[in-house]
Amino acid sequence: MYYKLSIEKRMLGLGGLGRKPRQFSYKPVYWNEEKEMRDELIRSSKMRDPNYKPENDGDYQPGSIIRAGRLRRMKSAEKMQQRSRVNIIRVIIFLLGLGAVFYFLADYIALYFANLN
Repeated sequence: MYYKLSIEKRMLGLGGLGRKPRQFSYKPVYWNEEKEMRDELIRSSKMRDPNYKPENDGDYQPGSIIRAGRLRRMKSAEKMQQRSRVNIIRVIIFLLGLGAVFYFLADYIALYFANLN
């Protein structure tokens, strides 16, 4: 009886009226409350210690990461310019050599045909 009733409801377009809505039941997998509390306790106890010095205290300077990135990009751009210059010189030398080969080949062919007559 229930099956026929649900078919009739579906035919009328009332299929979703009696259905329970889906629920969102997400449970965080990577969060460990005990570990968080333990870490916070350790952190607070270290801060109370007068001899405690945070790691990397004097190493960081504001803007150092940005400057390092800019210098790295400038160096790579300079290397690319040097490579392009070297490649242009290689192409010019190759073309000069190819031109010399064709010149001497044409001269040899011209002398060969001149000696045939």
